[in-house]
Amino acid sequence: MSCRCLRSWVMRRETRRGWRLRGTGKRLKTLRHPNVLLMLDTLEIENGSEITIHIVTEAVTPLEVHLRDVPHGTQQREEYLTLGLREFATAVAFLSNDCRLVHGGVGMAAVVVTERLDWKLHGTFSRRRKRAI
Repeated sequence: MSCRCLRSWVMRRETRRGWRLRGTGKRLKTLRHPNVLLMLDTLEIENGSEITIHIVTEAVTPLEVHLRDVPHGTQQREEYLTLGLREFATAVAFLSNDCRLVHGGVGMAAVVVTERLDWKLHGTFSRRRKRAI
């Protein structure tokens, strides 16, 4: 059950959330890493005081749905889960260390699986604030 992801948000045009989501969309278009979900395109539709943002990504399946089809109690499952967790950790480290971004909802819902069985991190990322020393 693989599908091309299309996420949509409807919001008031001049809200803080709207500007933040637009910035996230622009950032995700340029973000490239083998373990971060590839964003193919965005489409913004304005309707009066509201704006709808559609985000199109590569074809994926949610991790929770995918794991239902992986046989239980096998050595291959254990190895597959270990490799998947490594891909997940690599993506989080890349965002944090290299991009200075924070993923606000790390968990099973933030992981999707491609047709090639690669685990990818998805969701919205925000800039990490500098700490005062």
